[in-house]
Amino acid sequence: MSSIADSSLPASRRISFLPPNPDVAQWLFELHRDSRFTKHLCYTGWSSPSETASYLLKEIEYHHHFGYGQWLLKEYETGKLIGMAGFQPPEHEGLPELSYRLAPPHWGRGLVTEAVESLLEFGFTRLKFEGIKARVKRENSASIRILHRAGFEQITHGLEAIKLFKIMRNSYIS
Repeated sequence: MSSIADSSLPASRRISFLPPNPDVAQWLFELHRDSRFTKHLCYTGWSSPSETASYLLKEIEYHHHFGYGQWLLKEYETGKLIGMAGFQPPEHEGLPELSYRLAPPHWGRGLVTEAVESLLEFGFTRLKFEGIKARVKRENSASIRILHRAGFEQITHGLEAIKLFKIMRNSYIS
């Protein structure tokens, strides 16, 4: 697989960002049945592969309408799908939301950090976002560290189950 990136997609050294595709619904559905994975999610998964395919079709619509959404993550080295990451469109006048999820066998290798760095660069330079927000479950210390290292500021500091973060373009250093 070539490591030359399409300029309309985020770029990374070890990860290929691919448009969503309903053909991977079964893979994504199975990933969401892994409790190691789902315990860190801020949303519930899907009840069937067809519901998962509907989600992926919605993501395709986001890409057509907004020019972004969630991308499938494929590792260059193995050619295997390893997760999804991207931006959810803002609600009302808010900021787009960064989200990412990686299959547990690929944790601890810096792949999420690499994906987040690539997405921030893409969001601020190509998409011209003014800011980006993120949500993380309180007990997901690895994701909290990733966001802090990337320059996100935590904007909730209480005992909430979900921690909110944001980074603004004027404070982003690529």
